Amino acid sequence: MTDYIDLADLKAHLNIIGNDDDELLNSKISAASEWIDTWILPLDPLLPVPNPLREAVRKLAADFYEHRESSNNEATIETQFDVFILLLPYREFEF
Repeated sequence: MTDYIDLADLKAHLNIIGNDDDELLNSKISAASEWIDTWILPLDPLLPVPNPLREAVRKLAADFYEHRESSNNEATIETQFDVFILLLPYREFEF
């Protein structure tokens, strides 16, 4: 498993300048990337990560970071819905 974005990418998304939370942000990137891996088909490691997946990691990692103290929150539910929409083209459905 590879993280789909790097620390600089998430910090730019969150508009964070300092380095105080770098370790925490890296853990949120890894958690978001691993979670997304459970929902999509395996990616070709030789190809670049598609932009919708990178955006899904940004949204999910940012949500994990910004709501790390809460257990239930409307913004989190909206973020998860947005992430699912971004993941749809990379999922295989069986009926």
